[in-house]
Amino acid sequence: MYLSPFNERVLETARRDCLFSRADLSRVRSLARNGLSLEQALVGTGLVPYTNYLAYLGMASALPVVTDPAPVSGSLLSYRVQLELQCLLLEETEQAAHIGFTNADPSLLARVREELPSAVSLIAYVIPFHAYVKHASVLEHASVGKTAASFISQLFAEANTRNVFQLRIVSKNGKLIAYADGTDMHIGASALPAAVLPAFAVRLRRLGKATGWHVETISGGFEPMIHLTRIKGNLKHAVEFSEAVWRFLEHPSGALIFIGTDAYIARHVLAKFSAPEGKEALGNGRIACLPADTSEEQEFAVHAALSGRPVVAVTSSQEDWWKSLSQAGLNIHLVKSMAHSDGRTWSVMRARV
Repeated sequence: MYLSPFNERVLETARRDCLFSRADLSRVRSLARNGLSLEQALVGTGLVPYTNYLAYLGMASALPVVTDPAPVSGSLLSYRVQLELQCLLLEETEQAAHIGFTNADPSLLARVREELPSAVSLIAYVIPFHAYVKHASVLEHASVGKTAASFISQLFAEANTRNVFQLRIVSKNGKLIAYADGTDMHIGASALPAAVLPAFAVRLRRLGKATGWHVETISGGFEPMIHLTRIKGNLKHAVEFSEAVWRFLEHPSGALIFIGTDAYIARHVLAKFSAPEGKEALGNGRIACLPADTSEEQEFAVHAALSGRPVVAVTSSQEDWWKSLSQAGLNIHLVKSMAHSDGRTWSVMRARV
């Protein structure tokens, strides 16, 4: 997600005042591309004091800054528009609508004016992003809030029913869609607009470990994506039931090759025994956990195994590049993952020449 023209002006105002380095600017833009707000990237990282940030909002927008907005329920601006444009209706009268904007781009102010009756004036303010997120549980009192709560409840219930270990929530055609292992979960959230995704991510993170999921927002092209990975608990992943996998981990020898994997396996299984990649990692007796997608990576994994190093290789390739290991008499097991309409299946098999 790239910075809007208004946020670029805020950043430029902050840069001139604080004398950022190029590295600082690059870091702020990188954080913004990965789904953070400019406020999080500047204030949350300690680059800019909060009081200074509020001043920059006012200078960049030439609008009054409302630091602690108190939104009202009114008829002049729908919840849908407030969520879509990330603004809040602060007060309304027969003559005017007082609205706080997190993004004071002129095009957005013009869009709101189009939504208002012709006899009603727009009185605009700028508000901090965290204040908008706090009150985007206007969600809590609007029908969209009930839909969001229902969506979360259905999401986790369906994930438990299907024994799902990773989820993705993305924006598609203006709506939020949940995917389990690449498959649309078809959870009924037709009334949940994509514009609530940032606030939705905050709500999911607030639930934290109580939900049994690790929640993170990552870059997903032009829009952020919410990625959820199950926290290791009583529910076991299919791979964790495999005797061949755990026999290898207890008495490593030969190679264990994952053909396709998921975030849960990466976080809770592979991370336990991964070693630094590269030639210097060989020869110390540890399991070598290596990528094996390119021909060079596959060749390196083969050499590591032939040198006597226990190897765990992670690949998306369906080619039998490991064949030479099996021909050399090494013990090779393949852990294959396949996505289906009802989720993901796993199979563990002994490699044969």
